[in-house]
Amino acid sequence: MLKHTSLTKTSGIKEISRLYYEKIIQLCREKDIEVLLVSMPRLERSDDYEYNAVSRFSDEYGLTLIDYNLPEFMDVVGFDPMTDMTDKNHVNSFGAEKFSRNLGDYISTQFNLADKREDPKYSQWNIDAEQLRQLIKDNRK
Repeated sequence: MLKHTSLTKTSGIKEISRLYYEKIIQLCREKDIEVLLVSMPRLERSDDYEYNAVSRFSDEYGLTLIDYNLPEFMDVVGFDPMTDMTDKNHVNSFGAEKFSRNLGDYISTQFNLADKREDPKYSQWNIDAEQLRQLIKDNRK
């Protein structure tokens, strides 16, 4: 788990956000579902300390945090802010593809999840995935 360890101050997470995060965590724990916290890259931060708040929150609840703002993760995924961002706070389809692939690899190696791609009960997943791939392809032209 990588964090911004050089920062020591923290600002709080918005109260309403924290309330819903806690409800989600509680429900997941009741259903024996592990929660993975992911922070996507942002080039402009209103408050650098928010990352420490997220890190502290993940520690408080015993969650794994993947912080894609860290240079180590950006290097691993081949992140290029010139081609992978829509604006200073959002990745575009190129960035989303890189980070999704990396996150998918992490999830598949860290969690025991069954592959449902060939299961007829989950056929809509394949339809949705193909529609998304086509939408991305059409918008990259």
